[in-house]
Amino acid sequence: MTEDLLNQNHETETIVLDQRALANIYEARKWTLFLSVMGFIGVGIFFFIFLAMMFGASFLGGLGALALIPGLLLMAVYVIPIYYLYQFSVVSKSAILTKQSHLMAGAFNYLKRHYRFMGILLIIAIVLNLVVLLGQLAFLGSFLMVL
Repeated sequence: MTEDLLNQNHETETIVLDQRALANIYEARKWTLFLSVMGFIGVGIFFFIFLAMMFGASFLGGLGALALIPGLLLMAVYVIPIYYLYQFSVVSKSAILTKQSHLMAGAFNYLKRHYRFMGILLIIAIVLNLVVLLGQLAFLGSFLMVL
């Protein structure tokens, strides 16, 4: 329904961003670039730490290295929203400098994807935490019944 409303408004009206709005987006773009670059660096550092841990765990036995795979999987998943944030920064800069509205629409699409992905990750984290909490409560309850 929202998309129908947006399509109807798109045919009759346009949104024009003034210089102050563009300056605010340009400033936000600098911060999103900083955050995304720091995110890539952080994931890279953790990747090399995990490689070192996997290499060390391989001397102790194969199961130690397998225990580190979920961490690598989480790093791979977290690269996606960092990439979206980086693309927002790059494309919005290009849109502002060239004054092309279709580029700005693409930049906001990347920003939407970033926030949607982070929201889904948050929902998954909340559900997993609730499952763990309920499991701990069930274990505690069964432990207290034994006593």
